[in-house]
Amino acid sequence: MENIVFFNKDFTGVDDKQYKKLGIRGRRAADLAKMGLPIAPGFIIDADLTMKLPKVNVKQLIKTFVDKIEKDMKKGYGDSEKPLLLKVVLSSDLNVPFFPSIHNVGLNDKVVTGFAKFTGEDFAWGEYRFLLRSIASKIYGIDEKELDELEGKLPKNAKAKEYKEVVAKYKKFLGDKFSEDVYDQLGLILKGAAARYCDSDIDVDNSLAITIQAMVYGNFGQNSFAGNYFTRNIITGDALIQGEFLQNEFDVDRGSPKDIAKIDKKYYDKLVEIAKKVEDNFKEIRNIKFTIEEGNFWLIEQREVDEKSTQAHIKTLLDLHTRKVIQPEFLIESIKPSQLNELLHPVIDPRTTKNVKSIKGGIAGSTGAAIGRVFFSTDRLLEEYKRAVMHGGDTNLILVMPATYAEDVKAIEVARGVITSEGGFSSHAPVVARSLGKVAMVQPEMKIRGNSFTLAGKTIKEGDYVSINVPYYEPPTIYLDKVGLIEPDFEKNGLIDFLKIVQSYIKDFDVRANADQPRDAK
Repeated sequence: MENIVFFNKDFTGVDDKQYKKLGIRGRRAADLAKMGLPIAPGFIIDADLTMKLPKVNVKQLIKTFVDKIEKDMKKGYGDSEKPLLLKVVLSSDLNVPFFPSIHNVGLNDKVVTGFAKFTGEDFAWGEYRFLLRSIASKIYGIDEKELDELEGKLPKNAKAKEYKEVVAKYKKFLGDKFSEDVYDQLGLILKGAAARYCDSDIDVDNSLAITIQAMVYGNFGQNSFAGNYFTRNIITGDALIQGEFLQNEFDVDRGSPKDIAKIDKKYYDKLVEIAKKVEDNFKEIRNIKFTIEEGNFWLIEQREVDEKSTQAHIKTLLDLHTRKVIQPEFLIESIKPSQLNELLHPVIDPRTTKNVKSIKGGIAGSTGAAIGRVFFSTDRLLEEYKRAVMHGGDTNLILVMPATYAEDVKAIEVARGVITSEGGFSSHAPVVARSLGKVAMVQPEMKIRGNSFTLAGKTIKEGDYVSINVPYYEPPTIYLDKVGLIEPDFEKNGLIDFLKIVQSYIKDFDVRANADQPRDAK
């Protein structure tokens, strides 16, 4: 069937025309498979066929491809002894949260008992309930509040007994929208998803594709793991994988994950090997999700990493250049000149932020990171700065005001950073901060009252510490406490090595600078 693409580690790819019809999530899976990596097998219904699903015999359409998944996984779809469960992932060419994923497709009253032998009854029946709720809300659009009422007051750590009662309620509620026959069940989900999508208000030029992939579980015993990781450190760019894992747990959101470096060495070495192959293929840092089920290693998906720092991006490109994976021209063209400013400033150390309340959002005024005590007027900040200098106190201060004017420049000059609640990139505080090499951001949601501000329900008073992170690559973040900084090191952050490569393409050039004060000219 030319409109359905099966993928596993032996996948050889498709032509460009069909590749474009696989949706974002489908293309990500296909890319991993084409590299010969051990991805959990599945198949993709392309955009042309997805629109026709409500009117076709789905079982007849997909049976052959489900058989292939069964063969690869050595499991049976609908088999209660060693059940194969599937996930259904909708994605278009738009990376938007509207499109759902449905997990554990294939569970029914018979299969759930066999599934429970591997995971325990509580988990198995909890996933059954999750499947039914997902069908109700994501496929048929039933309001979450209505479903909450249907479930009643389900305990946070509910047991199989409570889940069984809820499952019975859902089955009665859904009626013929759910089937005990696993192929009819999958067909109802696929048809319902396609029909609902066609009725949506989102214009994606008929680009919706559907990926059906084998589910694998990290909670099948002590030789099972679940985790995700970056192919290298996304802040420093060091060529060491960065991530988390859990042993005998379904995924890293359901427990207290450990650092990926602590996983068994044989698995760690495999993750490192995969990271190198993935970076070489995509020529950038990627995030990879994996599961080890009873010792069997499976990749689930990979994605782009928008949250990487400029330092990490440059160091990745430099490593690829050293290994002759990319040419110098590609390296230079991949870095925007405005990004280089980030390398001149400190960055937040992510290891110090885990237990600190943070609020992301606002407008980046001047990139960098800063930590300091907040003051709400130029006079008070200058007064505190002088006092700190005289008595050996902490001179790290941050100016917080609705807006700044010419008379506030002295405070910006001695402060580490400035936060305003009004204005934008071209307003006074960001412009002055950029000229002085200071960090600045605008947070319109911040409410300033006297000597305090409130943001996301938290109040910060004069003298309290905050930390601000204003990167090039994502919206700024305010941390409502003191966190750690990583100071710039031009020998290590890649700037000098990058400029050496750029220099080989430049015969001569003039250096000019903006000097607002005599000492700036020096």
